[in-house]
Amino acid sequence: MPARETILALPFPAERVPRATAIRSTTLISSLGTLRALGLAEAYFAQLPSGHHAAIRDLVTGVWLPMDLGIAHYAAIERLNLSAEQARENGRRVSQSVQNSYFVTLVRTLGSGVTLWSVLPRLPSFLARLVDGGACAVYRDGPKDARVEIHGVPIARFSYVRLGWAGMFESTLELLARRVYVRDVSPPRTSSMAAFTIAWV
Repeated sequence: MPARETILALPFPAERVPRATAIRSTTLISSLGTLRALGLAEAYFAQLPSGHHAAIRDLVTGVWLPMDLGIAHYAAIERLNLSAEQARENGRRVSQSVQNSYFVTLVRTLGSGVTLWSVLPRLPSFLARLVDGGACAVYRDGPKDARVEIHGVPIARFSYVRLGWAGMFESTLELLARRVYVRDVSPPRTSSMAAFTIAWV
């Protein structure tokens, strides 16, 4: 087995990564829109504590919201017990509305000869469009095999979120590769860290 190569190191030791304290409203709006398209809005609000209903119903684009609201949002979705396949597909849908246009712009900026190894080190800029805080690391395990870690993001505790992120990776990176395979390899009972293996052809 080839030795793992660090492509993007954490800016701090893992235990000192600042916790994300806010989440972008656009992320929640896209997530809620996906639930509505699936006819799950009523079931979602039945799971969401009533104290958060007004904040979710009155979401506006492009503002930072307290991470506690993001945790309540994804905890409610987690209680819907959606399948892993649906969670991944929902992540792909959110990516198409939140991240993919930014990715296309980034690829154009990088110019000819761009590969996934050119864009994976830019992961912090993608994370910064979703949450305020946290940090990323990227490792090379083979010519077309990477490990990505996201630290300090409290919503990573939810399997729905991690599977959604896997779908987001697949949707976004397939704009540059023919096929992308993402697997959630996060530690069990994680509270704020997610890890993924990414392979592509």
